[in-house]
Amino acid sequence: MGSMNGGAPEASLPDWSDDPVALGAHVSAYFASFGVASCQVAGAQVDGGSGGRTIALLRSVDGIVVGESNAYARFDNQDQSTSDGFYWPTIPADVVTNARAFHARLADPTKLAGYKAKLPANAQGDGVVNFHHTNWSSASPFGAAATYDVETSGGLLGRGSTLSFDADGNPITMAW
Repeated sequence: MGSMNGGAPEASLPDWSDDPVALGAHVSAYFASFGVASCQVAGAQVDGGSGGRTIALLRSVDGIVVGESNAYARFDNQDQSTSDGFYWPTIPADVVTNARAFHARLADPTKLAGYKAKLPANAQGDGVVNFHHTNWSSASPFGAAATYDVETSGGLLGRGSTLSFDADGNPITMAW
């Protein structure tokens, strides 16, 4: 992760482009030059602010979102990166294999209904299989898992939370 000193004159230069699609492609190419596989870039998200627009790449593996991975950059009109960050760890092959099987199983409506029947009442809504891995700031050893994530409703001020379950329907809390 790096960012330009706020007092540097380059920090106040305009964005590399006004076109969000072009910015997304430029940031994707930037990270591809470091070896990021384009097949894992699921899209780009534009985050704006007074210091310019930063492009965050969204990651997925075989269409399964990888939540904690991040790659972002901002380029000025001189094509200089004024800030960027990258945490895109390798997901172990066995976790990917298990996630593919889990995802494929839940694509069958009958199997999905049987799976959801194992979950608590507040987790009966729509959910999705996602990858999760150790956060970049964690001091814990690296861990990765595929989970079925469900957004719940209610809670404090009507805000829900995300509940995560393993392939057998057991609740999971990421301790990373």
